[in-house]
Amino acid sequence: MAHPLPPDWEFPIRLWPLLAEAKQQVGILEGLGRNLPNPAILLRPLADREAIRSSSLEGTYARNATGLPRGYLRWLLHTRADKP
Repeated sequence: MAHPLPPDWEFPIRLWPLLAEAKQQVGILEGLGRNLPNPAILLRPLADREAIRSSSLEGTYARNATGLPRGYLRWLLHTRADKP
């Protein structure tokens, strides 16, 4: 069982600017997402990528629903991961 955090624990002061920046960026993304006609267009590929990666870690592979060849998704995942 994990030990609980001390009751007076706080983020170190040096992290505050990073936390503020992260909060701002999340707010920007939230605003952009509200303007999308169909946010699932962006979310579905991320969910699919996560499913592919977790399946490969577990050694199980589900049938893909895209109709694309199975190897294509793996190739696409790795080629896109190499690009910034």
